[in-house]
Amino acid sequence: MPDGGSFPRNLPLGDSIPGMDKDANTDNLVPQPSEKELVDLSALQDFDFGPSWSDATSAKPARKETGPRRSRPARKRGGPTGKRDRRPSKPRISRGADRAYEGKRQSGKRSKPPHRFEPPKKVVEVAFYPEEKGFRALCRAMKATSITYELFDIARILLKKPERHTVVIHPLQVSGEEADSGQGWFYVVKADGMPFLDEPDAIQHALSRCLDHCFTAETVQVDPPRGVFNTVRRCGITGELLGPPNYHRCKEITRDHHANRLPNMPFHKFESRIETVRDEAVIQAWVEKMKTLTRYTLKPEYGGERVFQEAELARAYVRAHLRDKLVSRVKTLRLEGGQTRELADPLIKANVEFSRDREIRFPLHTANRLRGRLRGQNFALFKRGSKGVSYVCAVKRKFRRPGQIFSDRVQQIIEFLEGHPGIPVREFSEQYLGFGIFGKETESAPELTEEQNDRLKALRVDFQWLLKEGYISEYADGKVFAHPIRSTGAKTKEELTLAKHAKNAKKGRKTTTEDSENTEGDKGAEGANEELGIKNEEWGRRE
Repeated sequence: MPDGGSFPRNLPLGDSIPGMDKDANTDNLVPQPSEKELVDLSALQDFDFGPSWSDATSAKPARKETGPRRSRPARKRGGPTGKRDRRPSKPRISRGADRAYEGKRQSGKRSKPPHRFEPPKKVVEVAFYPEEKGFRALCRAMKATSITYELFDIARILLKKPERHTVVIHPLQVSGEEADSGQGWFYVVKADGMPFLDEPDAIQHALSRCLDHCFTAETVQVDPPRGVFNTVRRCGITGELLGPPNYHRCKEITRDHHANRLPNMPFHKFESRIETVRDEAVIQAWVEKMKTLTRYTLKPEYGGERVFQEAELARAYVRAHLRDKLVSRVKTLRLEGGQTRELADPLIKANVEFSRDREIRFPLHTANRLRGRLRGQNFALFKRGSKGVSYVCAVKRKFRRPGQIFSDRVQQIIEFLEGHPGIPVREFSEQYLGFGIFGKETESAPELTEEQNDRLKALRVDFQWLLKEGYISEYADGKVFAHPIRSTGAKTKEELTLAKHAKNAKKGRKTTTEDSENTEGDKGAEGANEELGIKNEEWGRRE
């Protein structure tokens, strides 16, 4: 298309939304077009995926008998000593199963067991909500165009990256009673906010983080260690110099390094990775490093100014006197999405990751939590189709009334779209105008005459007006539809809502927000979504 503008393009619901991520540039929020290449799978029809040893694919000729076959004496079971053979016998296969297997082997096909993902033991309830900054950026990007998106696609965008959502977790409630693990509480480490189900695990994790939380570290100059040092020990994982084996503080430094830098690794595995270095330059570097010493001063809120010369002594004081100040108990915890990568409790982390993967496949619960937030940003939500798919758009749909008059150019566009429902927006301009606008893959766009440019600009203006007013809709897949004429007896959404209020009042039932939304969609959509929701509620559902 020549310069000067183009038809609205669909916002690519892919890896990034302009301004959503923290390091993204928010200056240009208008999405750029994206082309999806289709993969032709017809070339794979002639491929044989059977095993190389099957009869259908084997090219090895049969073995020829070159002479008489020698017979061997029958071998007694149990060996020459006559002892009973205690080896387990091979399982017998029925003839029917043998024939079925042989048939599959002859056809070159092998049956594979379906993939089954074993969910972890459910110990927490997990809910996902949009992160505030990313959600505002997403709304700005959607309002920059008048494209209509699926609500599930928007939910998947927020779930795809942890930085785009927050996670709310609380212990599992079973029949009104609190779960066995954790007794209905989270034990949260105050130093880094990590939750645990068991208090001893939380205290152990807190002790490995207590130096930065409870003390003020200060580095001072001291005299270097004296003596003859021929070797020095070095951590094979972090590269940190630990000290010579004959240095009196070597074991203490090694334990302190493991507790601070590698607390999740077993000590015996960490010790096996320690290297012994004989290089004189490395030994001298360790001596220079030991000219500085870190002192730990207890913060006033934890009991006053106590100074410890060694990290192990400071940690021992916390273990003895400040255990009750390291961990707090909470019922519900809110975490940023990025914090879930650092969860130290393996069972909580497995539950959060499993819930996120399940929601990405079918984001019913996350989409329902987004409805109110999107309505608060003045987005229109409606359902369309026999399956009741929910859509979101910054422009509210309008249905033409019988006898409504438009200009000749606008009326021609509407009639063309009615005759070509679901036409891609890229093909619409070329078919409507009757001349090519876009070049092929290897060719540039054709040069247009002045008359053709004028007709294209007029079409663009009329198309944008219909789109902004809501008489037509362009969906995220690029297809365009014109909204039908509402019949004379059809009621508006407000009238249907009032009628439903009156009907529910007679039955003594309160009208919900979901009921009001379903008045604009097709009949049966609400029931279809409820059925899908019930199926997705089962925690152990295998897909």
